[in-house]
Amino acid sequence: MIDFEPWDRLLRQYVDQQGRVDYVAWKKEQPQAIADWLASPKNLAFKSNSNNLEQLALWINLYNAFTISTILERYPIESIRPRILGIPNWIAFLWFFQRRAYYMFGESYSLAKIENSILRDKLQEPRIHFAIVCASVGCPLLRSGAYFGEQVSQQLTQVASY
Repeated sequence: MIDFEPWDRLLRQYVDQQGRVDYVAWKKEQPQAIADWLASPKNLAFKSNSNNLEQLALWINLYNAFTISTILERYPIESIRPRILGIPNWIAFLWFFQRRAYYMFGESYSLAKIENSILRDKLQEPRIHFAIVCASVGCPLLRSGAYFGEQVSQQLTQVASY
């Protein structure tokens, strides 16, 4: 399974207790840190025999890491919901979630595929909606720490109570 410690350190360094991300510092100090962590050779093999809690932690962390890395690539960004002449550009907004831009375990994923096919359909965990973030004020808070298989159930209970 993936080593979540590097992701955990990044979250502890750049996310405050209110779930706000210091994108300015993160982009200035460690813009490649998420990509480097995800590209680590020990993270490239997916163990299909991992239990549901390990898979839950894996996919929540990947969803959040992919989202944050996309924002960091484009930062400064006013919103993930761009506007054209003051009108919301829903096509660009949907593209943010639907594009298969994230390559992991020999497959391309979109944020929507991770959320709907894996977290909702396969793992059937309703509390994910308190854990996966879309980098918007109206989204759940980003935890200032990673999710871990042995703790993910308690961590989800905790974020659901905010």
